[in-house]
Amino acid sequence: MLRDYIAGEVAKRINRFASMEKALLEMDGGLMYMSKTRSVKTKLQTYHDRISAAVPGYSGFFDAIKVGDAELEKLYSFDEAQVRYVERLDDALAQLNEAITRKVGIDETIASLDALAAEANEAFSLRESVLTNLDKTLGVSGSDS
Repeated sequence: MLRDYIAGEVAKRINRFASMEKALLEMDGGLMYMSKTRSVKTKLQTYHDRISAAVPGYSGFFDAIKVGDAELEKLYSFDEAQVRYVERLDDALAQLNEAITRKVGIDETIASLDALAAEANEAFSLRESVLTNLDKTLGVSGSDS
């Protein structure tokens, strides 16, 4: 459920970014930003798709195997970090909107958003590592998760 929520929230940010991209296109010289915005949009869409398509992993074997507090804490920390990325995307989009409105600092703000989208994808990659290590700790094979 949390992954579905986060994916839905990321989708909203993608739509918000698309609106800003349109505003950029309507500006004089706005076309020059399109390769940079395409990079951001691709990273955001990849992040969304990875969250949406991710195998639930740890939720399927809680009933069969006793999961300790330490393992649960790792998983909760991971989930909390993903929620924080949604909040950080909000902040970055607000900064981009301000830059577009003022027509100042647009390149830097897009670059910052691009870096954040890349970071979010890298952080999501840790999910597989967390689940793999949890599987090893609990003695579960990868096909059982």
